[in-house]
Amino acid sequence: MNRLTIAAVLLSSLIGASAQAAEYRSGAEQRSSLSLTVYNGGRALVREQRRLPLASPTDRIALMDVPQRILPQTLSLQGLPVREQNYDFDLLTPQTLLQKHVGRRVRLARRSRDSGETLEWTRAKVLAVNGGVILRLDDGRIETLPSDGTYRIVYEELPPNLRERPTLSLRLSEAVSGNRDIRLDYLTGGLGWSSDYVLRLSADGDSGRLVDWITVDNQSGAAYRNARLQLLAGDVNTVSTRNPPQRKVMAMAAEVMDAPVQRESIGGFHLYSLPYATDLKDKQKKQLQLFARDAVPLERFLVDRAWFGGYSSQPQKSKPELKLRLSNREPALGLPLPAGIVRVYGPDSQGRTQFLGEDRIGHTAVNDTVTLTLGRSFDVSVQRRSTDYRQISKKQQRITREILVNNGGEQQQSLKLYETLPALGWKILSANRKWSKASPQELLFDLDLPPKSQLRIEYQVEIRQP
Repeated sequence: MNRLTIAAVLLSSLIGASAQAAEYRSGAEQRSSLSLTVYNGGRALVREQRRLPLASPTDRIALMDVPQRILPQTLSLQGLPVREQNYDFDLLTPQTLLQKHVGRRVRLARRSRDSGETLEWTRAKVLAVNGGVILRLDDGRIETLPSDGTYRIVYEELPPNLRERPTLSLRLSEAVSGNRDIRLDYLTGGLGWSSDYVLRLSADGDSGRLVDWITVDNQSGAAYRNARLQLLAGDVNTVSTRNPPQRKVMAMAAEVMDAPVQRESIGGFHLYSLPYATDLKDKQKKQLQLFARDAVPLERFLVDRAWFGGYSSQPQKSKPELKLRLSNREPALGLPLPAGIVRVYGPDSQGRTQFLGEDRIGHTAVNDTVTLTLGRSFDVSVQRRSTDYRQISKKQQRITREILVNNGGEQQQSLKLYETLPALGWKILSANRKWSKASPQELLFDLDLPPKSQLRIEYQVEIRQP
């Protein structure tokens, strides 16, 4: 190899090293706009624009301050000729810095326990960091690093594959310079939202005030400053992907805001838009009021279900469920209700607010009905038993059933009492109370229970086997 060839190789190496060293870094401060669309399933679409003032040509750009839970395979980038992209999430911490120096030399400073002053310097090689730091000193001795703080490790340089923040590393197909406006669109995990409803009952319990609070939960590993926020309600189909390893979640603070949220329909879903920009910190929950409606009509009733189960003289005892039903119709309501938890409160005799129960609802369209289960009745009890059994033929039985209903409270109650019968074939021969066929398998008694009352139901059913 002649001298000219050697010089060319050296020059090429120096240029390559210079290009690597001249990587341009872009942080959140260079964002010119930022918007988020957050989905129910724990994902968000991030749309951001950045202006890169490239003073000198470069073919390596590091886009910093992206979420730690970004899905890099969803990245769409406009404004740069990208040949290769990498997502660097191996973050700089004291532990990762030490781990990356296994097999490398470091400097040790022994300090005074009293003054903290450095007493002497020693060089050593890091052998292992599993459960503690093991070092080989320059004189050949093997030592472990004490945990009392008398020694500290001094590193001469940062490993090239460690980043202070999650970073998208771009390698361009050609060097670029000047002012570059770029646009990034990508999906990230760790950002989701849900609805939390507060329903406050009136004194008579026949109506209530319904307030919907949207809770946005940011565990994505990034903060979003001055962002336009949109929320999409609906079950958007997604394919499960494996996210990068995550750090431990820290405590979260809640921020409550009241905003006139705008709503529109899009592709079979509902989109809610905050009409101003807001900040969403990492590991933060932010609450926004979606709507509040007064005097929403309510219907309170009890429901008790039991499987018929054939002939048994042993009584079956049960407690009916407490139900609260509201109709999502105008003029009182008539709004698309995102899935969430409804918490119900009501006043006691002194006017003090008491918690009465909660239930989860799914996405509820306009004109649909919402039925909440708040618990089980204390005052009302139901006891069932079979009092007579007759085998009419090989495939035909007649069974007489007795149901005793007790209302020990001081309020009138409405009870829907269901008997689940075999779907093969049944026929009611007689009954001392009005009944209806709620479904192919369900016999329904719709009852009004006066205060301090007992009610007896008796019916005879014929069961036919195929």
